[in-house]
Amino acid sequence: MSEAISVPFNQWAQWWRTHPHAVSLLAGAFAGMSAEAMLFPLDSAKTRVQSRRGFWGSGGFRGIYRGFGTALGGSVPASAIFFTTYETVRIGVDRDASAAAPRYVATVWLASVLGELSAACIRVPVDMMKQRLQTGQKRGSPLRLQPSVLAASFQATAM
Repeated sequence: MSEAISVPFNQWAQWWRTHPHAVSLLAGAFAGMSAEAMLFPLDSAKTRVQSRRGFWGSGGFRGIYRGFGTALGGSVPASAIFFTTYETVRIGVDRDASAAAPRYVATVWLASVLGELSAACIRVPVDMMKQRLQTGQKRGSPLRLQPSVLAASFQATAM
């Protein structure tokens, strides 16, 4: 009976080993979703405290999850892109696993920078939409934001 259980597990284990990019993609997506779900109320409160209208003027605790769908919709792909880019660059640049420590540090640094830059292309515009929803500046669909908002967010990302 233990063999019947171990056969599917062995097949999955083999598949995961042969598809490291899929592992990074799924792990990143799950990590982004989990972190966003746990930290969103705190982020919402922080955003409201920092808004021009203040915490209570922006809604206080009412609608503390306003913008959660937008945040989740951006966090999942941004985290997945970060992890996938990080692993792809790290593996691609450092093919020699026995490399010296300075080379390894430089490789990890480069992979982290490129991963964060690629994830920011999604995260920054989504963050702007999320913050406007959190503070009550924008109601309804976040897709109805003016094109200038998206352009400004990409300008902020490039700086």
